[in-house]
Amino acid sequence: MISLPGRKNISLNIRDFGTDQLKSVIKLFVMAGLLWLLTGAGAYAAGVPVRAGEHDDYSRLVFDWQKPAPYELKKEGADTLVLVFSAASDIAVESLDVDKIKNLSKVSDSVEGSKTFVRMTIPADSRYRHFTMGNRVIVDIYDPPGSAKPKKQAAPAKKTPPPEPESVKKKPQDEPEKMTAAHPEEPDEEELSPEMPAIPADNVIVDELKAPSAHAELEKAKADLESYLFTMTLTENTGMAAFSRAGALWMVFDRAGINVMPQISGPRSEMFGDFEKVPMKGGTAFRLKLPEETRAWHMYGEGGGLVWRVVLTKTERKTSPVEPERSFIREDEIWGGTLTWPLQRARDLLELRDPTVGDTIKLVTVSDAGQFTGQAYDFVEFNVLPSMVGMALLPKVDDLEIMPGGGVKMTRPGGLAISRARDISRHQMREEIVDNNIGQIMKPAENVRRIFDFDRWMLGGLNALDENQAILLSGMAAKDTNGRVQDLLTLAKINVANDRGQEAVGFLRYAAQEMPEIIKSPEYLALRGAAFALAGKYEMAFRDLMRPVLMEYGELDYWRAYTLAWLEDWNQAEKILPQTFGIILEYPKALQEKLGLKLAEIELRSANVDTAEAVLAVLHKEEEKLRPSTVAGLKYLKGEAHRQSGEYDQARKWWEPLAKGNDDLYRVKAGLALTIMAMQDEKFDQHEEAINRLEGLRYAWRGDELEAKINFVLGQLYLKSRRYLKGLGILREAAAMSPQSDIGREITAYMKSYFQDLLLNDEEIAPLDAAAVYEEFIELTPDGDTGNKLIQKLSERLVEADLLGRAAAMLQHQVDFRLQGAEKAAVAKRLAAIYLLDKEPKKAIKAIDAAIPYHEASTDEGKDVALEELGLLRARAYSQLGRTEEAIALLNDYDPDPKVNSMRADLAWRAGLWEDAAEALQDLIIDEALDPGRPLTNKQADLILNRAVALNLSGNRVALANIRKRYDDAMKKTPRGRLFDVVTRARNTSMLADKDTINELVSEVDIFQDFLESYRDSQ
Repeated sequence: MISLPGRKNISLNIRDFGTDQLKSVIKLFVMAGLLWLLTGAGAYAAGVPVRAGEHDDYSRLVFDWQKPAPYELKKEGADTLVLVFSAASDIAVESLDVDKIKNLSKVSDSVEGSKTFVRMTIPADSRYRHFTMGNRVIVDIYDPPGSAKPKKQAAPAKKTPPPEPESVKKKPQDEPEKMTAAHPEEPDEEELSPEMPAIPADNVIVDELKAPSAHAELEKAKADLESYLFTMTLTENTGMAAFSRAGALWMVFDRAGINVMPQISGPRSEMFGDFEKVPMKGGTAFRLKLPEETRAWHMYGEGGGLVWRVVLTKTERKTSPVEPERSFIREDEIWGGTLTWPLQRARDLLELRDPTVGDTIKLVTVSDAGQFTGQAYDFVEFNVLPSMVGMALLPKVDDLEIMPGGGVKMTRPGGLAISRARDISRHQMREEIVDNNIGQIMKPAENVRRIFDFDRWMLGGLNALDENQAILLSGMAAKDTNGRVQDLLTLAKINVANDRGQEAVGFLRYAAQEMPEIIKSPEYLALRGAAFALAGKYEMAFRDLMRPVLMEYGELDYWRAYTLAWLEDWNQAEKILPQTFGIILEYPKALQEKLGLKLAEIELRSANVDTAEAVLAVLHKEEEKLRPSTVAGLKYLKGEAHRQSGEYDQARKWWEPLAKGNDDLYRVKAGLALTIMAMQDEKFDQHEEAINRLEGLRYAWRGDELEAKINFVLGQLYLKSRRYLKGLGILREAAAMSPQSDIGREITAYMKSYFQDLLLNDEEIAPLDAAAVYEEFIELTPDGDTGNKLIQKLSERLVEADLLGRAAAMLQHQVDFRLQGAEKAAVAKRLAAIYLLDKEPKKAIKAIDAAIPYHEASTDEGKDVALEELGLLRARAYSQLGRTEEAIALLNDYDPDPKVNSMRADLAWRAGLWEDAAEALQDLIIDEALDPGRPLTNKQADLILNRAVALNLSGNRVALANIRKRYDDAMKKTPRGRLFDVVTRARNTSMLADKDTINELVSEVDIFQDFLESYRDSQ
């Protein structure tokens, strides 16, 4: 007796065989064993992946079989769930991280005969449910009552299967590596809920004792609806077509000899009577006449294979019938068309004669209820009957060709007489656009290369989206890589066509992981660019849409303009945007709504009011179907169109309700627009009212161009009210919000222009305010000569305000970093004088040293004068440092002149050399060339008074008496007359108070100060 693993024992009598025959038999069994190892054992070892996901109130386990796996779930004891599969396979439970699953503390699996057992330890008082989705078996374990997260138990024990019967071989130790719980790049289990399609109630198997209350309420609500089920349960997989005609339901199966009748269930099922069996070849047909009261109800197909159902209900469901695809062999003729219904699971083509009407119905059966044509169609050569499963049609011509396989294709020898897609689009456009001007703008662009086919991708719209996704996802596991990638791309197309960008991006990412080379496809890149745009990932969208391989597709210019607008590059968006918008009319309504509003805004920003109004008119026709946010945007842009047309009252009518509305974005936009318009109309008596309005809007919307625009206007208002730091500070924040956008660049340019004009030309700004503005916003200082002049002028104003240190700091920066040549030497001289005025002689000497090299190397005629001035400034610095001898030695190199004499007098005065001071002051008085017939100036009176003080302190009474006699009358007419009398009066009349007056005069006198002041003023 010979045994094969997993097979019944086979008894052979070896003596019945010869040697050669025995060798052949042995060889046969060896090969059979190897085949089992490669197929059965390999499949056994590959294992069933299991994944876990955490939700708000339950934990989810998903067992991902390659094909449907019958199972049952039972509970052992208070805390153990046992999941029993009717197939022997390894379950990859070791890949689960049980410590991270809140409602699961232990899980193990074992194989017992032809069954696989999975034991799970859960909280004792947890509810649970289980159901299937395609090939997946899903178990949900709910949180215990009153506990957000159950306490974890011991770490999961390693797999310890129970003792196995001797007839069952254990799994080999060197089995292939098991699949992990979830591929790092695959969608996690969150995608099953809520983003994945809702689980149909009929597919859910819930433990009746443990079902959550929400599910019980759902079942109760369903029971309250009057609906009926027509069910056919078979023992062999059979395809079906179901349709309605003349008040009757037809259920037709592609297997002959079916003797059982469909079953009817529902609250009043007796009113239907019995199904009638209608003779036909190659199949079995059943017809049921529907009561009059139910003929307006809705019918839907369910199931497939062994169990088929037709639901008759008052409640309308979301469905996704397949729609015909048109193709043509001759583009320039009416004839030559082919229609294809993408019924991918079509099985057989049958014929049925309607005994009532007498005509022949062509039927296409399918393997599952998700494939159906839905509504009725009326074509020239045939009619399609309303079908809830498969397809039923009535030919009008004898030579109609119907070809199932990869879809159902219909044509005839000369082709069908059907309209081309472009003609249908034009017809729809003519119906929607009645205004000639608008129609001109909205006509389709000629010679624009297309890449999207949204009409074909819609697949029933949002109403059918969940069901379509469920169908595609449920069958994906059994397909090869090409099949999976195709389905993922189809899912992405469906989601893009229905304005679900995030979901489309996810499907496209998984498709690229399955087949990396797909990212080189232009269609993939265009689809991903559109998905990114709809998902709000505009930079990524623009990067995809601008790839060279896509530049020949003019249709994508609409999408490029759309993304540029969201990136706030309005100028570039206007350049890219096509002149006509007819292509947008052919888009699904959801995409018209999404793109149309932004494209209209692009046109309005470019003052193309007519074009923008044409786009808005198309949206306005569907206003009752638009989302509230789109309606608000539509009204705002209508107001802007009126404003640009000078119709301000009309603009206010659109904006004022928005400014009080519930939409945050357009409430702020409308409020800003009304404020700006009121300012332009001079409806504000002062800026404060506008400032208060904008301050209220400033924090109502954050983080994009709108906030920047609010701050732009607000900052300008603060500047107009001469609050410089506040205004420029707000503008700086606004520019930082969108630095690379049009509005960001505009704000930056405005700030630089205002800063320059304020500090160069505005004479009303206080020096201290000017310094504060410069120091706070120094980055706005212009480059080159203009910036240098601005700094120099500001420093002069600071010197005038006696802010010497701040003025010197500005000029020092220029000397160190910005200036060269003659300009550097000139500014260094002035800097030295300012340092001396500020009693900073050491810094003054450094400034002088910076200026001297240029003048020493200069060949200008004013070289000697410049060097002499620098020498005098250096002498003053030496004097302030107490280095009098060095200062005097320096002056000896210069010929006497008023400036040199002034410096000599100042040195002598500071050193207490009163005779030398008196002599130097006499030279200064001579330099003044006094006119006895003219009154003395204040400067001349000061010189005479200072010489008198020097003579008094030197004890030269004769010279003192002479100066008194000579200038007494003239001095009495000056403010210095009384002091001159005190200093020059005779010694015998001198009092102690006179000495105090003289000492005070000595401390106050700065003979060289006049030179410094005159030098500064001359700059």
